[in-house]
Amino acid sequence: MKANYLFFQALALFLPAFLYAQTPGKVYGSINDGDNHEPLIGASVLVVETGSGAATDLDGLYEIEFEPGTYTLQISYTGYQGQEVTALEIKGGENIKLDFQLAPEAQELLLVTVTAHAKQNTPVSLLLMQQKSISIATGISADQIKQSPDRNTSDVLKRVSGASVQDNKYIIVRGLADRYNTTLINGLSLPSSEPDKRAFSFNIFPANLLDNLIIYKSATPDLPGEFAGGVTQLNTKEIPQESFASFSLSSGYNSLSTFKSFNTYQGGSTDWLGYDDGTRGLPEGLEKIERDTFNKSIDNQKRYTAMFPNHWGVLDQASMMPAVGLQMSAGKSFGNFGVIGALTYNNTPRIQTGERGDFTNDGRLYQYFDTNTRVNIGLGGLLNLAYKISPRSKIQLNNTYTVSSDNQFSMRTGDDLDQTRKAEAYSYWYNTDKLFTSQLLGEHVFTSRNIKLNWGLGYNLISREVPSYRRIWYYRNFEAPADAPFEASIQPGNPSPNYAGNFFSDQDEKFYVGKLDLSIPYLLGSKKGNFKMGGLYEAKEREFDARVYGFISFFQTPQTLKSLPIDEIFDAKNLNETGFLVKDATDLSDSYQGQTELMAGYGMIEQSLSDRLRVIGGARVEQYQQTMNSFLVRTTTPVVVDTSFTDILPSLHFIFALTEKSNLRLTGARTVGRPNLREIAPFSFYDFFVERGITGNPDLVRTNIWNADLRYEIYPGAPNILRPLSSTRNLKTPSSRCKSPARLS
Repeated sequence: MKANYLFFQALALFLPAFLYAQTPGKVYGSINDGDNHEPLIGASVLVVETGSGAATDLDGLYEIEFEPGTYTLQISYTGYQGQEVTALEIKGGENIKLDFQLAPEAQELLLVTVTAHAKQNTPVSLLLMQQKSISIATGISADQIKQSPDRNTSDVLKRVSGASVQDNKYIIVRGLADRYNTTLINGLSLPSSEPDKRAFSFNIFPANLLDNLIIYKSATPDLPGEFAGGVTQLNTKEIPQESFASFSLSSGYNSLSTFKSFNTYQGGSTDWLGYDDGTRGLPEGLEKIERDTFNKSIDNQKRYTAMFPNHWGVLDQASMMPAVGLQMSAGKSFGNFGVIGALTYNNTPRIQTGERGDFTNDGRLYQYFDTNTRVNIGLGGLLNLAYKISPRSKIQLNNTYTVSSDNQFSMRTGDDLDQTRKAEAYSYWYNTDKLFTSQLLGEHVFTSRNIKLNWGLGYNLISREVPSYRRIWYYRNFEAPADAPFEASIQPGNPSPNYAGNFFSDQDEKFYVGKLDLSIPYLLGSKKGNFKMGGLYEAKEREFDARVYGFISFFQTPQTLKSLPIDEIFDAKNLNETGFLVKDATDLSDSYQGQTELMAGYGMIEQSLSDRLRVIGGARVEQYQQTMNSFLVRTTTPVVVDTSFTDILPSLHFIFALTEKSNLRLTGARTVGRPNLREIAPFSFYDFFVERGITGNPDLVRTNIWNADLRYEIYPGAPNILRPLSSTRNLKTPSSRCKSPARLS
């Protein structure tokens, strides 16, 4: 586990180093196109008194140092109306942020005098981005995140229009479930964090590492073709123009949980850091013991059963502590080189209660009442480096490492109406998710025509460990006396791990990605246009392995043993051929290996047809291959999946600016929904919380989806921000056999 700390140790040493001395005065900021908010590369900022100045870089940013005094700035760019700042007073060590929006020039260069400096309102800038975006988009900025108590990205998503969060983890965009949504970080795809579904668990990513979050809700050729609800873009913090260091400590109170009594179980010494120290792990040596060897004889079962600890006891705790959050971040520029780092830690305990039921045409099958004690730990670090090769060229190295754990203890009571018996059940769940991302990104601008080249290479490593998922059920028949004891559901012969057993699993996925985007602006007559083309390559490698063990009883096992309380029933003195033993119930289907490979290319045109009407059209071609190797459940029959699809995904968007502050959008596009590796793997997993087994289907194929959007948007400005209204419907082609989405929001 020592290696897990290296990233954080480096950051911990790095953050205190941002103690900087007083510097000369500085003016910095951005210069953007007033119409579409795009950065103006090479715009000039002239200091009249000295004759010196600066030009903006490929992000439209500039920076000038001053000795104390009063100055006049002239801002100019060919084809745009200039601006001037007069009587600008600079004090020693003072940093002033001045952002400019230049209006395109109609005939003559006009000079506009500004006598007060403007400070950028980031939420308004984000709204402007949404208004000018070629795709239907919505999002939230770092300033808005900073003003909220949100600790992780799943909390942030709850504040975004048109999105909701399920189970505090998974995003639902306009009613479509997590598997129909895609996640990007800095423009590059992220792998699924879940072993049982195609979904990204947003609670593993800390909120203070975000610069902004944007959800694209309509397909364009430059976005991944595999989505129907939306593409969630996480943009991590960029290198600041002004050095900073910040520290925050927060706490949270939940009226249903904080300072309330609760039940839990004995964990490990490192639970507070988000991973198990081995307390819950598979007993040492058992990972090498095959099922046939384990179950070969009673003597073997006794020997291996003795290796399992009696960790089923329930602890009564008097008071649940408040939630705690810690965040540190710092950034500094050294000329053309910049660095930013952040550390974050969150500990969020809570008590949840709920009622569960299931029904058939004949009536209710069961009615259960759950009390769930849950502790979520989040630990994250970010280290981003950037170097400006020239004002028109920049490279970035972005790195993030996050650890997230979910520790749950559940107690269930209620009626099993189908079997006419009362039930008591216990579940002990612990999982740790680790995500490491490293990205090398480049941005370059060529010639005076502002041809832009963006490229990126990424490596992601995501792992999930479930060190010990334990569950046990007790029952008592309805007709039994009220004082009769409940008996554990431990049957002789073959084990039933779902009712008395232990589950261990490990999943590791490596994800490689590379992309290239080329943007060429042009004029068609007097109207602006932009041609964009690019390519993408992605490769995933996943390995999943699970071990399953279940308790068995014997015909001579006394009923009194089955009635023992949870902390005594598996005591060492009861683990023998007259009490209980463990058998290995691992199936060949409990492991699988899979790979996917995606190659994509696209071309698109954005063209202004008039002062108010824009059209965006193009197509994306994706070639996708998927392989998976496993076995059919409870057989030795191998399952080999090797499929390949080539999809042409056209799209067409019309954007009509009804006024300066309102848009009418009409879009149509084709996208796809492909089964992920887990969905085609025959591995069967019992979910205690929904009391259902989850099994993959190797025969699944992709879904073809046609999307149509009609949307009216209003952007009234900062004082009165309204959420856009939308009406959207998706249609499925009849040939698809994978479950298809339909949406109306």
